[in-house]
Amino acid sequence: MLMLNFADGQEPIPAVSVTLRRALGAPAAWRTIVLGHQDTLGGTRVASLANGLTHGLVDVWPSWEGDGGGELGPHGRIVGIDWRRGRLSGFADELDYLDIVADITLPKTDKDPFSPRWRVHRVPNVKALLDLFADLVTPTQGVKNVLERIQFPDADKATIIQAGESDWTFVQMILRQAAAMAGHVSWNPLTLVGGMQKDDDTAGKWVVTPGGRAAYDEWGDTQGRKLRQPNQREERIHFGSVDGAGRVPEFPAGRYPSVSRSVHGLRFDADDWKLWSQRDLPVFDWHDAFIVRVEDTLYRSGQLQELLWQSDLWMLPPGCAMPLATDPNPPERNLAAMLRPWLGRAVVQTYSAAGPWIEAKLHGFENGADVAHVRLTTPYSGLDGKTGLHTVPEDQSEIVIGWSGRLSESVLLLENVRLEAAKFVSPSLWLDKDWKGRFEKLEISEIGRVKVDSEYAMELAKRTSLQAQGDMQLKGDGAEVRLKGGVVRTGRAV
Repeated sequence: MLMLNFADGQEPIPAVSVTLRRALGAPAAWRTIVLGHQDTLGGTRVASLANGLTHGLVDVWPSWEGDGGGELGPHGRIVGIDWRRGRLSGFADELDYLDIVADITLPKTDKDPFSPRWRVHRVPNVKALLDLFADLVTPTQGVKNVLERIQFPDADKATIIQAGESDWTFVQMILRQAAAMAGHVSWNPLTLVGGMQKDDDTAGKWVVTPGGRAAYDEWGDTQGRKLRQPNQREERIHFGSVDGAGRVPEFPAGRYPSVSRSVHGLRFDADDWKLWSQRDLPVFDWHDAFIVRVEDTLYRSGQLQELLWQSDLWMLPPGCAMPLATDPNPPERNLAAMLRPWLGRAVVQTYSAAGPWIEAKLHGFENGADVAHVRLTTPYSGLDGKTGLHTVPEDQSEIVIGWSGRLSESVLLLENVRLEAAKFVSPSLWLDKDWKGRFEKLEISEIGRVKVDSEYAMELAKRTSLQAQGDMQLKGDGAEVRLKGGVVRTGRAV
């Protein structure tokens, strides 16, 4: 018999059919059909199921108790359950049944991936950045290879700021930007698909993979993903369309024609099922068509001793792609976007007199992930970028920093923050440490009276020339020297 089993100890329920759903941009899931209604299933059975759903998580898995029997795949978690009445395949009359959907894609993460987080990531390339979310998503080997080659321009000073985005949203932002950083590439766009492979440790996780076939052709991966043609089969062709997909030049509205190949009458074989059910999408059929969605339905024959198998394969034309799906239920106020600019306050943690980097500790970020490399800025950097006006915020001083949200760009210093009233009122300038300057040529168009309220000493290390177009007058301690006309020459004076 075909059974639906419960991890919480509930008695298994006989099922009339079980469907394994896989699709690019969607989680892997089970759909189980159980014949009956509240009266025929029994009040105790229904009450037990209701109690389980309202008091905890209900994980289930299908199994076959006939030839080659056993578990048919990984556990899933019930996410939808409905009483229905209608026609089912193989039955002439309308029937009452229970429709149960359980998601298989359930990443086990240390923290809630849908809660906002504030943390700083300091990594050299896109792959290393995505590796920080390895408990949530896992790229295919081909994707790992291309992401590792996308190095951040700031190298060991690269800083990426996750400011209020959940891990789920932040991962999508990374995937959207990766292809843009690499330029025109065959693997654009990247998408997510519910993984099923035990050997590659993708079962239950989101797999990052290209959403179109061009990358698989370029990487030589098409043959490795190709399906063999089944021996005994009855094929039916269905037509349809896919809305809301990626816009491409061939289909600018983002709506594609779709062809579904339905293969009926396959007899269940445990070994074949294990190999096929654990394959991650996309795959290619025996006619080399690009398959983006698969539904495999196992159902009992009339004698109840034999299990039959039907595969429905959805294919897209060349050039089409399935991008990251728009989340209809975003965990934050905004959907994952290409750019999420940020600015905020921080405290200088590591001072550098020459620059061009300092380190700053950001307010309100997670401990251990709150220090950013910050590139210094200046109103003018001179002719070679190494001169001009150079000021560095002091150690432990408060600053404002900003980041454009582009993975390839630096976190920038915006300005110091004044926390207390200034000692001199505005406008004023107080340089309270030794300064050094150089002027190639300085011309002042006009200057008023200059008053110095303290002692003043000037040391001139080399020959000095003072020129005045009018009178020059020097006064000090009651003495006065006035230079006007004529020539005055002096030797060494004592």
